[in-house]
Amino acid sequence: MMESQEPKVASSSPLVPLMYSNRAVLKTILECGDDEIGLFGKTVVVGGWVKSSKEVRREPMAVPLKPSEASPGPKDVTCVEMVQSRIPFFRTIIRVFGGSISSQSVREKLEPTIPKPPPPSKFYLQINDGSCVSNLMVMIDSAIVPVSASQVLPTGTCILVQGVLEKPSTHGKQTIELTVEKVFHVGTVESDTYPLSRKKLPLGSLRDSSHIRPRTTTVASITRIRSALDFATHAFFQNHGFLQVQVPIITTTDSEGFSEKFHVTTLLGSTSKKGEPVTALRPDYNEDFFGHQSYLTVSGRLHLESYACALGNVYSFGPRFRAEKTVSLKQVAEMWIVEVEMAFTQLEDSMKCAEDCFKFLCRWILDHCSQDMNFLADDHYKKPVIIYDFPKAVKPFYVRLNDDGKTVAAFDLVVPKIGRVITGSQSEERFDMLTTRIREFDLPRDQYEWYQDLRRHGTVKHSGFSLGFDLMVLLTTGLTDVRDAIPFPRTHGKASN
Repeated sequence: MMESQEPKVASSSPLVPLMYSNRAVLKTILECGDDEIGLFGKTVVVGGWVKSSKEVRREPMAVPLKPSEASPGPKDVTCVEMVQSRIPFFRTIIRVFGGSISSQSVREKLEPTIPKPPPPSKFYLQINDGSCVSNLMVMIDSAIVPVSASQVLPTGTCILVQGVLEKPSTHGKQTIELTVEKVFHVGTVESDTYPLSRKKLPLGSLRDSSHIRPRTTTVASITRIRSALDFATHAFFQNHGFLQVQVPIITTTDSEGFSEKFHVTTLLGSTSKKGEPVTALRPDYNEDFFGHQSYLTVSGRLHLESYACALGNVYSFGPRFRAEKTVSLKQVAEMWIVEVEMAFTQLEDSMKCAEDCFKFLCRWILDHCSQDMNFLADDHYKKPVIIYDFPKAVKPFYVRLNDDGKTVAAFDLVVPKIGRVITGSQSEERFDMLTTRIREFDLPRDQYEWYQDLRRHGTVKHSGFSLGFDLMVLLTTGLTDVRDAIPFPRTHGKASN
């Protein structure tokens, strides 16, 4: 039976458990370097999921007879021996009443059955709790801890155990091993339906099991790198005096002027005032939830300008949406974007900030995720390339027109294999010029009155950029498909959970 009490770390353990759990993180055991020897003999509670396993069976030792049992003479008669001595008599009785001694049912009743306990085994489990690339070898002796092979051996089984850290009992890559003393929890697995029962599933197959794929070593490494990049992003801007602003996900404004947008409405399936289905008529958006046509935002930079023109330097970090059906390795329907806007700046300032941010993120990953980087990528590049002054037709309406009247003050930061990771620009601060650009894009002017107000009332030169966070993850991990860099990717025809 497994222990039912709450797991406790022995007081002799030098490993500090998690604040909200009594278990020690495997990373603190497996990545402690030369201090690992100092952990031998220490008691600790660990938890994780089985990555691989094996069973080593031990043959039961023969019990030698005692001298009294080996010598002739009177001895006690066991129940089994008594039954065996009466078998001929039982056979005669069965024949009298017409039974057949050869029948299976009768034979099973006559022959004494003495259940034999299975021979004790040692279970060697490679477990991982998601804190690092390496696994911890856990040894469970069934003679000491009564668990069965069917409970703990299947890949994906979750265990929470207490044991002693020791030198490995078997030869291998491991330098430390946990000998289990108590088992607090076993989360068994239905092996027939568990997606990771087969070894080395391709990333493409794993996308169909996005709720299970974090348990793979590859996706776990991607997730740790993604989390580190997230933290580093905020660290960079907070360290440089930027304020974070949460921009709306739902908007009435087309932030670029030519993007495919997701329409947000509550009218579908409803009826008009006359009783006709709305889907059969031209919808009356005055009856809609917001009273206007509304969309999921493709960019938050226009809204960020409102705060940049009051607070100086601001940034936002969140999901952006594009209803594009084109299949692409670098674009999905929902992507996370870092957006920046800086008052009193021009194009060159924005380019410098983007470059500094990019270098900071790269350095942070190398310094804080070296194990994961060694596992995932071997490619190294010297530096990115910045391209600027694009033709005005390929950039959004709000980008500042250059003096040549043909190009705009925009730039892209591009890297090998990925392409554009950052795109930025200096925004058009001139009211008349912005009005002309809105007309050229044939945009409904009433939707941009609030945006033009920023030019009517205390205009200022300002610039900014957008960093594709998912593409940054793609670059640092060495992956080729952005769907593998996103925890739950949303693409055309794919949104299963």
